[in-house]
Amino acid sequence: MDYLTTLNQSVTAVLAANRIGAPIFVRWTAATAASADELKPHLAAMTIYTTHWLHGELRRLYATGDVGQGHLALTLEYATGNSALLALTLARGRPHVSLAIFGNQGAIYHSDFIVPARDGDLAPPSHTDFESDEKYLVLSTIEASLSARQPVELSATGAPL
Repeated sequence: MDYLTTLNQSVTAVLAANRIGAPIFVRWTAATAASADELKPHLAAMTIYTTHWLHGELRRLYATGDVGQGHLALTLEYATGNSALLALTLARGRPHVSLAIFGNQGAIYHSDFIVPARDGDLAPPSHTDFESDEKYLVLSTIEASLSARQPVELSATGAPL
């Protein structure tokens, strides 16, 4: 099992136990992409997990960064007022993750230097791990925002407006 899937399962279990109340904000930084080609798919996977954790409908996404330079960042805004900041860079031999989820009754934190041999594959989860439409919409929204250098508004169905 890949690292992101395992992390998602752990976070989902903590949130289901209601240890922090309703999640409000996610700050997630990672240096886990092995190549520039993995940046967008990996960030799309992070976005989908974050959206599930916040139980929200993504309404606005702003992507910035430079794939060629090996870094991308997203701000996410949800219909419920929740938000997230995600940042991803190339691992460059030292993969690590830092995650903080703030709720209305507490917070959870996770930080880890990842040993790929211990934690399995660092590649983004395959398309079979998500609804293919969901991943396609997130990827196309990231690309639209990067191209326009502007935030992209999304409809209630998650499609860019």
